[in-house]
Amino acid sequence: MAQLAEENGWYFPEIRIGLRTGDTKPSERQKMAKTPPHILITTPESLYILLTSKSGRLGLEEVNTVIIDEIHAMAGEKTRLSPVLSIERLCALSTQPITRIGLSATQNPIEETARLLVGTDNIDAPGNPDCSKTQTDGSRPLDLDLHFPKYGVGAHSKPRIMG
Repeated sequence: MAQLAEENGWYFPEIRIGLRTGDTKPSERQKMAKTPPHILITTPESLYILLTSKSGRLGLEEVNTVIIDEIHAMAGEKTRLSPVLSIERLCALSTQPITRIGLSATQNPIEETARLLVGTDNIDAPGNPDCSKTQTDGSRPLDLDLHFPKYGVGAHSKPRIMG
């Protein structure tokens, strides 16, 4: 998109994306601290860890969007408070309002997690979160081709295949 904008003489701002999960390599963590992301993609656990260290908090003031994968981890009774506080801490560090996006393949009911994700300032008197929610049934079309060896797949066909 940036190349297309440049070719047409349009201004296109740089958008940096940071991914922080339990699998993120130390070199990537250092890179993210040196070149802070605008969009942070993380899990509830990784966000908590990121915010607990001074080096992890470096640059988070530039984050304007946080995408929390595995958001259903926030909805459990025992784990609810820590991830919610982590999101609020991230918002306090940022110099601008943060768009919050939650992703989950298993979250149900979605309303409960939406309330946790948006924070208390964005819930109306009846308890409805002020946000957009999208939920699918999870089904996807399947396109499958099966290919079998000429002589079958059982142990009895090994001599024929081996020659």
